[in-house]
Amino acid sequence: MAPTLRVLQASWWLLIASLLVGWSGQKKSATGTEADTDFASNKAVFASIHAAGRLILYEGLPHHAFEAKELKLEKRKKRTMALHGCSFYRDHLKLSAYDQQRLKSLLGSEASFAKWSGEKRCGGFHPDYCVQMSVGRAAYRFLICFGCHEVKVYGPKHSLRCDIQRDAYVLLEKLLKKHRKNRPPKESR
Repeated sequence: MAPTLRVLQASWWLLIASLLVGWSGQKKSATGTEADTDFASNKAVFASIHAAGRLILYEGLPHHAFEAKELKLEKRKKRTMALHGCSFYRDHLKLSAYDQQRLKSLLGSEASFAKWSGEKRCGGFHPDYCVQMSVGRAAYRFLICFGCHEVKVYGPKHSLRCDIQRDAYVLLEKLLKKHRKNRPPKESR
C-alpha cells in the first residue's frame, strides 16, 4: 500500500475515533432516560430544591424484572405514564404540607446523597417513586429506587444519578412507603 494511502486511512480512523470520544463525553440530556454520574459537577441541583413550590408525588409501577406479570396487568388496568423511561401511575399521591416540607428538606440536602458507586445487583434501576418539584418555571424530578438505594435527578439543565446515604434512605423509605396506594401487594419470591 502506498504511504499516502496509509496516511489517509490513518487520518480517517483518527477522525472517527475523535468523533466517538467527543460524543461520549457530552452531558446526558436532562429530559432523557440516562443521568450523569459526575456528582461533583452536578450536586448544585440539590440547593435549588429549597426554593421549590409545588410538589407532586407519583408512585412507580411493579418491578419490570421481578413483577413482570403484575406490571403488564397494571398497565392494562390503570392509567399510567412514562417519565424518563420509567413507568408511573398517572394519578399522583396526596401529601400533607408537613410531608412535603420533609421531602424538600431531605431531597434538597447534598448530605442525603453520595457519588454513584456503580450498578447494583438488584434487577436494575426501578423507581418506586417520583417526586416532582417546581422552582419557578423549572421542573425537577427525583426518581427514587429503594432496591438500588439510588436516585436519578433530572432538572432543566442537568441530570444526576447518585446513591442515597443510609440515614436519608431510612427517612425517605419511612416517609414515602406510607403513601403507597396503587401498586398491588408484593408476592413472596
